[in-house]
Amino acid sequence: VVAEAVVAVEIATAFMEKFGGDSVSETARNYSSYIEYLREF
Repeated sequence: VVAEAVVAVEIATAFMEKFGGDSVSETARNYSSYIEYLREF
């Protein structure tokens, strides 16, 4: 159980490092842009 929590925190940290912004809407926009980039790739 503890390991799951640690993994979840680390995944969230990595996600925020990659897509993070000053607000939830900015983070969502960054994520959406990245997904669109991958579709074009």
